Amino acid sequence: FNGMLSIYYLLTVRYGWKENKIKKLQKYFFGIPIIFALATAFASLGLSLYNNSIYWCWIAASPLPCDTTIKERDDSDCERGRNAWLFRWVFYFLPLLIIIFIATTSMILIYIAVKKTEQKSKKWRIASRSENEKKLKNSQRVLRQAFVFLLVFYFVYLPPLVAQLVTTVQ
Repeated sequence: FNGMLSIYYLLTVRYGWKENKIKKLQKYFFGIPIIFALATAFASLGLSLYNNSIYWCWIAASPLPCDTTIKERDDSDCERGRNAWLFRWVFYFLPLLIIIFIATTSMILIYIAVKKTEQKSKKWRIASRSENEKKLKNSQRVLRQAFVFLLVFYFVYLPPLVAQLVTTVQ
């Protein structure tokens, strides 16, 4: 949903889309995340991927630890959740990386658009230089708001992503 929210901000702030145009896409803004979540949840359920993952139930092989290599071998000691690591990446981490990219890119593009608009409007102001500098605060507010939006997003999702990367590399 964060990816869709950042696309919404991008369309309204940078590209100036009006509410009636956005309303046409609203079903996709809500539908895509919900359908993706339900599809991956039910696929995981059907593939018996939900198992004990030490801290919580998640996509994991069972019993822990068992061999979860890409090649399904007859002598594998996994009873459930074969190739769980692969499904973690396909169902969670890869989409998460895509959404992080979309959200970050959207916030950068919004900031650049606001900054350019401020710079263009600066020449039409009849004020002293110090007053102009004080009035060029919209871009700073947008930068701060985008930073907070991304900071909260990163704070929640980057630690498990880094932990998974470390586990995968080892």
